[in-house]
Amino acid sequence: VLMPHTSPTKGDCFAMIGGTVSLNKHRNSDRYACLWHVANWASEVQGCVGVGVRAQDSHKGPMVASSRNTLDLLRKTITEPWQLIIRSFPKDVV
Repeated sequence: VLMPHTSPTKGDCFAMIGGTVSLNKHRNSDRYACLWHVANWASEVQGCVGVGVRAQDSHKGPMVASSRNTLDLLRKTITEPWQLIIRSFPKDVV
């Protein structure tokens, strides 16, 4: 599930939870709250997702473009918990 969330460190963002990932620290969870938040460079995420319109290289390393605008658009679109399905595809399909 992807749900709107407010993080003490990242502000308005989204939390991806489900299975062994809980919203808060819990002894029965493998991890908690994989956040989707504003982050342009790979160095700004640690187990989270930085959203953007495209991936690219920069003088600071790998990055995504327009992260803040993309998160704002997601916040307008996803206003309540939303089922998220992640699938892997064979390399020749992607």
